[in-house]
Amino acid sequence: KTASRVYYAVVKGVVQLDNGIIDLPIGRSTRDRKKMAVSFERSREALTRYKVLERYKNASLLEITLGTGRTHQIRVHLSYVGHPILGDVKYAATFAGINRPALHAKRLAFTHPVTKKYVQFKTELPKDMKVLIEKLRKS
Repeated sequence: KTASRVYYAVVKGVVQLDNGIIDLPIGRSTRDRKKMAVSFERSREALTRYKVLERYKNASLLEITLGTGRTHQIRVHLSYVGHPILGDVKYAATFAGINRPALHAKRLAFTHPVTKKYVQFKTELPKDMKVLIEKLRKS
């Protein structure tokens, strides 16, 4: 419960609001047992916050923080609200510019269970996401 996670995602479409909260329950999909879905039956609370970092012609770069940590939460929530992650073929967005979901864990922070010290890890965007973003900026 003390973990803080920040992700970057490139999503399909231009997200209109500068920031927002997606507060929808997630459970196993009734159509495909290998997928999760927004569901109001046999589901668990799920909270995703987002902030738009950049908008492009047909895509947006988001910073995402999680209030909960459900399986595929970011992918399910963003797809449900009409902005699936580019390259995420499992949850509906295909894109020739990247061969995987354009989702990156930017920062992880938590209180160490033994030392009780607050630790934080940050990572740079991977090269394929940097290339994708540069292509989107130029289009």
